[in-house]
Amino acid sequence: MQSIPLRFNRKIQYLVRNYWWFFFSFLISEQNQSQVGRYLTGSSVTQSRLGLVMNGLIKIPMQFFILLIGTLVFTFYQFYKPPVFFNNVELDRINQSVFHDAYVKLDNACQLVHEEKQTSDGVGFDSLHRDDEQGQNVLRENLQLLDAKSTEIKRK
Repeated sequence: MQSIPLRFNRKIQYLVRNYWWFFFSFLISEQNQSQVGRYLTGSSVTQSRLGLVMNGLIKIPMQFFILLIGTLVFTFYQFYKPPVFFNNVELDRINQSVFHDAYVKLDNACQLVHEEKQTSDGVGFDSLHRDDEQGQNVLRENLQLLDAKSTEIKRK
């Protein structure tokens, strides 16, 4: 996980601008097919152009809203423990099967990793406020190790 420093830096400004264009290119490429369809099916040039304007007014904000939802879900699960398995029906089947003990063991291991991440996040926020670059580097490495550990646990 790479954090973006809050102080001004031309390299970071360039990095943020490139991320913006990366996401914007996806928005534009998704729009092309529907725009061509609206333009070709219009009964007149005026209706075709009006269709394109409506397409832009509705679909582009919708794409930003979808990106916002993804960002909010990601941020939410940084502070609250995500479930090991999201399908509750299958989770009930696992709890009633012979794999219940293995699942509980896996869930406990994920809980420990999440608690370690919570502790690291608290220390990391302190280092961000103090502008402690060494602390931020240690935090970044620690979070990368914990993320790898979490991924390894979930692959079992």
